Amino acid sequence: MKVDYETLYRRIGFLFYAEAARKKILTYSDYEKLKGIVKEKWSLKNGEQNCINLVDGLFLAIKDAYRESMQVGEATQLFSLYYLNHALAFTDVMKNKIVVTTQDIEHEFSVNGNNNHSADVAALERLFHAKTDVQ
Repeated sequence: MKVDYETLYRRIGFLFYAEAARKKILTYSDYEKLKGIVKEKWSLKNGEQNCINLVDGLFLAIKDAYRESMQVGEATQLFSLYYLNHALAFTDVMKNKIVVTTQDIEHEFSVNGNNNHSADVAALERLFHAKTDVQ
């Protein structure tokens, strides 16, 4: 099955939005904070492949989800279903980067200082280790 990497990165962006919006309705300030976290983790470094348009897909998805007040469950499901159908397109490095970014988002958007490793991150890790039909 051919992988559309623009869609892949957009689905990752939806996941990041879902994690930030899980415990509260995002304000514009929250949206800007989320973009900053993602930019810090996903900006290309010197020597990396030129895939700037793909990384832009992360920001477009976050912007669209924020603008449309996408439901957390819908955003999470879009990512999960895409992953289950295209698991081979996700490298170990990419999966680790997704988990680390999700943890950072969870930390920044925690309620009442609760920064414990959440069920959300654990579920993401289980998803990444699940046996899929395409593997």
